[in-house]
Amino acid sequence: MLADKVFGFQRSILIGGSILTLGYLSLAMPHEILFYAGLSLLILGQGLFKPNISSIVGTLYAKNDPKRESGFTIFYLGINIGSLIPPLFLGPLTDKFGWNSGFLVAMFGLLISLLTFTIGRKYLKKRGEIPKNSILLRL
Repeated sequence: MLADKVFGFQRSILIGGSILTLGYLSLAMPHEILFYAGLSLLILGQGLFKPNISSIVGTLYAKNDPKRESGFTIFYLGINIGSLIPPLFLGPLTDKFGWNSGFLVAMFGLLISLLTFTIGRKYLKKRGEIPKNSILLRL
């Protein structure tokens, strides 16, 4: 709802990704309060981040465009490959350096993703920008 009515898809992805980054950083710190704060930040960040990436992909194609299904297939293939690779090296990493290191790797991976998205925003043009009826435009 925030993305549809207030922030737009692009800003929601950036805000959600930033919150997720702080969440992973909090989880990497060996303190119980920061652990619970990190979990809360992950929940909040995922709500802004994940659904809006799918929405951006949906705006890339017209409703009846034959390329639309292929675009979503490539998108989900990337997600599945991204979830397949980390377990291959995170187990040994966390065995050697502790569980905190796994969250730090996730944080740096997310920072790289946010940087890539920020650089690639120019290709999205006006797709997923602030909605015309947003309260942000009235301020």
